Amino acid sequence: MLYSAAAFALGIVIGPYAWRPATWWIVAAILFAAAGLYLGKFRVWLPRTIALLTFVFLGILNVQLRPPEISDTTILAYADGRELQLIGHIIDPGKFQADTTSSGNHGDQRLLVIETESLKDVETLRRVQSRIRLNLYSKTNPALSLDYGTRLRVAAKLHPPHNFRNPGAFDFEGYLHSKGIVALASAKADSVEVLPGFFGNRMEWLRIRSRSSVLVHVHALWPARQAA
Repeated sequence: MLYSAAAFALGIVIGPYAWRPATWWIVAAILFAAAGLYLGKFRVWLPRTIALLTFVFLGILNVQLRPPEISDTTILAYADGRELQLIGHIIDPGKFQADTTSSGNHGDQRLLVIETESLKDVETLRRVQSRIRLNLYSKTNPALSLDYGTRLRVAAKLHPPHNFRNPGAFDFEGYLHSKGIVALASAKADSVEVLPGFFGNRMEWLRIRSRSSVLVHVHALWPARQAA
């Protein structure tokens, strides 16, 4: 496992300097994995070496399939708490989770990440491509279906992220910026309007569906503390 992790890390280091179409690395990884399985019948050291090269290719592929970071902060000019009409598409669908407010009322909330296409306030309609984290809350519609690639229109209020200035506090701003997220938004789930069309790629859609399925099964098998 140590050698495999080191080979994967080597691929991550090489990735930014050895760009090739993703299909090249996928084909190379498949061919080397198949060769390693076949040669394993005859030798020991050669298939192990080939297996490590497979992990190098997967590390390179991991880097080159990452979406580009979005650093456009234009949307922060509108992050003053006014209500906006946002049009965008989902890049991280999150999931609904139960929430209890301080008043004791039970509701549901969902944290998801969207990439905006345009925004509209009272005076302006502007095309803005920024990544924001949207907090949807609802008391009546927890089963709203919002998957990766779904285009939507939502009435939301934007706020810039900020850190608490306590010594040793978690760097919330840095965490969001590392994911390309430049603003936070909150909205009622009832205000979401699903628009026609799909925005994204099918490989990422399949990866997110697989991960969501694993999480659902983990939480079905174990209590909350163990599942976490």
